[in-house]
Amino acid sequence: ELIYGALRGMLNTLDPHSEFMEPAKYEDLRNETEGSYGGVGLQISLRDNTLTVIAPMEDTPAFKAGILAGDKIIRIEGKSTEKMNLGDAVRRLKGEAGTPVHITISRPTLAQPKEVTLNRSVIKLDTVKDIDGHRTFPLSDNKVGYIHLLQFGEQTAGDLQDALRKLKKEGMEGLI
Repeated sequence: ELIYGALRGMLNTLDPHSEFMEPAKYEDLRNETEGSYGGVGLQISLRDNTLTVIAPMEDTPAFKAGILAGDKIIRIEGKSTEKMNLGDAVRRLKGEAGTPVHITISRPTLAQPKEVTLNRSVIKLDTVKDIDGHRTFPLSDNKVGYIHLLQFGEQTAGDLQDALRKLKKEGMEGLI
């Protein structure tokens, strides 16, 4: 802790863009920039101090299991999430593809909490989507293509080129 504190302090004096990253934070950044990680495919947040699903990502274990936006995750691997911070919850949900994780959700329409076992898979983070938030890239009536850059990472250039090729193949005449 002393060494990490000293490193943080030294790097904070350099400029506003320099920062010391502990291994867990570095791993999170690497997953973001590489564009994939082992997990269940949930966007989660703390709402009213409760771990809440913002949205399941399409074609992921969570999506296929029927987890819905607004579901409350009350246990992960049998451990209550009541006092769990967001970082801890994310680390518990992520893991090697093919391994199971057991969660318990509550939903207003369910009489009792529901136990769900999800098998982690490789989750690909899309950096490029179309106007509808998908990767189909349809053309508008006036032959204009729309590409939404969500974030920049190692896969962004290739994903952008693929989207442009698809739109050009469909007869795109403009790009917004």
